[in-house]
Amino acid sequence: MNGLLQNEWVKAWYGRKIWMFLIAMFVFLILGWAFAAVIHSVGRFSIGPMEFVEPGLVSLNVFINLYTVVLVTTAIAGEYGNGTMKQQLIRPVPREQLLLSKWLITMLIATALIFILTIALLVIDQVYFTSGESFFAMIYEAFILALYQLPRLVFYISLATLMAVLTRSTALTLVITFFPYFFGNIIGAIAMLYDWSHWLVLTHLDVYQNYAGMGGGPPFENIWLSVGFIGIHAVVFLLLAHLIFQYRDVV
Repeated sequence: MNGLLQNEWVKAWYGRKIWMFLIAMFVFLILGWAFAAVIHSVGRFSIGPMEFVEPGLVSLNVFINLYTVVLVTTAIAGEYGNGTMKQQLIRPVPREQLLLSKWLITMLIATALIFILTIALLVIDQVYFTSGESFFAMIYEAFILALYQLPRLVFYISLATLMAVLTRSTALTLVITFFPYFFGNIIGAIAMLYDWSHWLVLTHLDVYQNYAGMGGGPPFENIWLSVGFIGIHAVVFLLLAHLIFQYRDVV
């Protein structure tokens, strides 16, 4: 399993250009800092504790979500398309380990990206905007905010894994996965008109807005119920992906 994870990491870093995404995120971070610094220096708006970290993390996390969905889609559907998957399945490696390694390395990369972004935002916030505030208190608050982003990541990476195994098409997987990502809030808002809306997983995915932000009200009375509900969907997606991947022939 360690060899599979290492192999997937090498392919992700060199073949799928993680380093280019890191450069792009750095540029976005600098642009965000510059914009916030101009507003702060003018004096009309004073940026207080976490007022740079919170919007920065929530907005830039969108790019992490999109990138990691593309990453896992390319690792599965893309390798079906170029024939790499067939070569990997010839080796004496259990199929479930091969698929799990692709999902797991994507999750590890996504989690690392979120916490790297959180640390970078914290440093900028502390140095330029809220010097003198309790840094340890801000670290705790920022990392809690980062944890709020993980359930959505798990859901969409798992959904993309299932769609990639099922369709074997990069384009179709991205369309199916990105549709609820971009239109989920609209679907959820319409569903809120009905009593059964809390059973629609799309109403649970924005855990931060539902339980810590300015959302219209949590779908369940407890955050852990929502996290568990999202987790159940992710597990179902992965089990279905495993069954299809295990017994479907590679043509």
